[in-house]
Amino acid sequence: MKGIELKEFRTLNSKHILQEDKTIKVQIYQEHIHYLENNEYKEINNSLVKTKNGYKNKANNFQVEFNTLENYINISNKLKMSLKGNYPLKTNYKVKSTKKIKNIENINFQKVTSNIDLDYEI
Repeated sequence: MKGIELKEFRTLNSKHILQEDKTIKVQIYQEHIHYLENNEYKEINNSLVKTKNGYKNKANNFQVEFNTLENYINISNKLKMSLKGNYPLKTNYKVKSTKKIKNIENINFQKVTSNIDLDYEI
């Protein structure tokens, strides 16, 4: 049975589908499938798209940019607020890789901050 998504009923982790028989099917996920932007829930899409300097994710409340020319990853938080109130989050991480970024499907950045490594896997 095919249906039409009722976008006005979206939540971070659910979709509501109006079925052909006029019933509504609710799909609930364990993880977020939407992000909130300008009071509208939008589809998360972490597919990587080519840019002039490398790659970036397509759509989320944060942006990940892999600069393969200068060999760094940049993570930016579009929301600039935590989900639990008006507490500012660190909104930008720029980390230089010790190795040339060739394979963007698995990248390791050592010592992003004190005692913390970052692994990015698609």
